[in-house]
Amino acid sequence: MRESALEFDEDHEEPGEPGWADRLDAVVSQQWQKLLDLSVPYLGRRWAISALFACVYCVRAYLLKGWYIVSYGLAIYQLSLLIGFLTPQAAT
Repeated sequence: MRESALEFDEDHEEPGEPGWADRLDAVVSQQWQKLLDLSVPYLGRRWAISALFACVYCVRAYLLKGWYIVSYGLAIYQLSLLIGFLTPQAAT
């Protein structure tokens, strides 16, 4: 019988081998990367979904009347990412 990559039995582990949490993290990371790789050709759909999430967040913040500080911090973070993206790297 074939053993699963996510064998959770701690008794069969050799010293120095990754634990079950590390193996689970690796499998989840690989699946997430596969999903991201499959979504690359769909540029318009990705932008539309991102805009939809932003609109839903804005409506939620407006209706709950209390997420303004969190939204302010998120906007500063996104602005920082944009500035970092647009700033050229210094040649070293």
